[in-house]
Amino acid sequence: MALDLADDDRFSVTVADIDEATLERLQAKEPKLSTVRADLSSPSKVTELVAGYSPVLSAVPGFMGSSTLEAIIEARRNVEAPSGKRCQARLSAITHSPQTSSRLGMKG
Repeated sequence: MALDLADDDRFSVTVADIDEATLERLQAKEPKLSTVRADLSSPSKVTELVAGYSPVLSAVPGFMGSSTLEAIIEARRNVEAPSGKRCQARLSAITHSPQTSSRLGMKG
């Protein structure tokens, strides 16, 4: 996904991953990509990292999906995430909770 987006001059794409070798391989394939080495299993790190980006495309492993989405929402960023029904249900619960809805200016 990142390589496809980076190939389009309308986008400036940054990829974050904990594995430096993965980031180096991606940048070798597409020099226009920016990379950031980051531990995305830390929700506070995700919130901090995504603060400067919108939209955010989240493509983390399934076990990290819910916490990553919560962190992105906490940062008040627009997010796209390939997801299954379980993740969609969790995202719906997060975005429609009274606490989150008031932070995001939503009613529901």
